[in-house]
Amino acid sequence: MTENEEIINRLERMNRLLAYSLIRGIPYPEQVEMLNYAGYATKEIADMTGKTSKNVSQTLWRIKKKRADAESASEEVTEPPTQTEACNAHSTGTDSGTQ
Repeated sequence: MTENEEIINRLERMNRLLAYSLIRGIPYPEQVEMLNYAGYATKEIADMTGKTSKNVSQTLWRIKKKRADAESASEEVTEPPTQTEACNAHSTGTDSGTQ
């Protein structure tokens, strides 16, 4: 093994140790999310967590779906009324400030 290969192996080992310390003691879905965010492949996450690649993929899908659902729900709630809607509400007396 060349000196460069030895350095690469040591760096990879250090990265794995850091990843293990990062996910220790947190729920599985959060482990998957953190490792995915850190750039680990599905197979690597499966190896680190002791799960199958299929399970990791399903967990990532659920996380992304949950995030998308939350974003769409927040868009519906925080979207301000259009100028026409605001004028109509004011003129019909349905605006909470006019009652």
